[in-house]
Amino acid sequence: MLILQNMNKCPSIYQDTFSNPYTIEQIILIIYSLIFTIGFVGNIMTIFIIAFNRHLHTPTNYYLLNLAVSDLMMLLCNLPLEMLEIYNREWPLSSVFCKLRNICAEFFTCSSILTILAFTCERYFAIVHPIHLHRLSHFRRAQNIIMIIWLISIGFSLPLGLSYEIENNSLSILNNLSTIVFISNDTKLIQSNQIEKHLPYSCRSCVPTKSLTKILSTIIIITSFCFFYLPMAIIAAVYLFIGKALSRVNKYEVYSHQTELSTSSVSNNGGNVRKSTENNSSNSGVSNKEVPDRQHHSPHINSYSWLKMRARCQARKVVVKTLVAVVIAFFVCYAPLYLQRLFLAIIRLNSNFNLESSLFSNFMADLYVISGITFYFGSVINPILYNVISNKYRRAFWNLFHCRLRYGRKSNDQKSFQLNRSHNKPSTFCIHHYNLKQKRSSSCMPNKL
Repeated sequence: MLILQNMNKCPSIYQDTFSNPYTIEQIILIIYSLIFTIGFVGNIMTIFIIAFNRHLHTPTNYYLLNLAVSDLMMLLCNLPLEMLEIYNREWPLSSVFCKLRNICAEFFTCSSILTILAFTCERYFAIVHPIHLHRLSHFRRAQNIIMIIWLISIGFSLPLGLSYEIENNSLSILNNLSTIVFISNDTKLIQSNQIEKHLPYSCRSCVPTKSLTKILSTIIIITSFCFFYLPMAIIAAVYLFIGKALSRVNKYEVYSHQTELSTSSVSNNGGNVRKSTENNSSNSGVSNKEVPDRQHHSPHINSYSWLKMRARCQARKVVVKTLVAVVIAFFVCYAPLYLQRLFLAIIRLNSNFNLESSLFSNFMADLYVISGITFYFGSVINPILYNVISNKYRRAFWNLFHCRLRYGRKSNDQKSFQLNRSHNKPSTFCIHHYNLKQKRSSSCMPNKL
């Protein structure tokens, strides 16, 4: 029997696992609110930065744009409904929204993991096999792969999402003891000597169809390995190959630089010998044309080429470091969810499994709470990683934020000055400017009055 503190609501889903379930509900709702706010702003800014900065239009950034869209839609389509269900302690909407929520959850989760696998393979071919990569247009290939990812995701998510339905759990509230008794659908008799007044109540939950429980459990186990564990193993192996390839490239560049330095030194010595030969020839009356000219390499040119190679190598390292951080964050955030799904599927398939163990029950309760938080936090972490690791993204983030912030916060003097000179633009704003010798770009520039 469960004690109800609020007679107008169903019991908390954490009632049987935590001693203070209502405090846990409030903490989770606060965390979810923070995740929604930060994730919404961060992913919106990521989409705007990649979409409206032409120098960021690369295949890898197209994949990151698709990942940001998936994270944003996950927050918009799932998290508000999750918070509403926790607050009401039952599913508040119709069965259509129940199916749509689970379709969206499966769709965007599958899209994220396949996108990460796609840009990992993209980086591998770009670094290890660059010749094969250029056979097809970069952007066309990225667009085609993203379309394939969405088709696979929708084909995988539809069967699982449509298998959910609304289940009504009948409750009986006793006014003398303020207790509730769960009544199964086929139960029609209640002991009358224990009830003074019977107040019927029903709690709705969005759960998989009971008749398909065995089949869905088998599908979940298969898809967990196909769309999470196997892709993560492939991604880890691919990044090991990328790391080895970058190490070989660094060694080759160091060797090339040393070779250029030695060639430059020989050339300089040859130039000195040529000058002394010219002097001797002039003294002996021999023409300068008879002395063979030697190629001379400027040390400044060698230094410039070396710096250019180092900058290119550092850029590759930053890209790979950013993608590795995204992969690690994705695994850490989604691993608890897939572990919980795997355990639940095994339990449903094995009827002899011991569910009365308090240790296992506490573990599953903690895993349920942790997996829910980390699952949605995975939609927040990527914009944070971009700002921490990549200077280019950090500058783009701050330029966008700085332009909006300064445009919105003008002093009174500036406002009055603009009223007097209405033909002038704001003193600081984002503009698109053209240069006759350069491509079109977007920058934040002060207006010269």
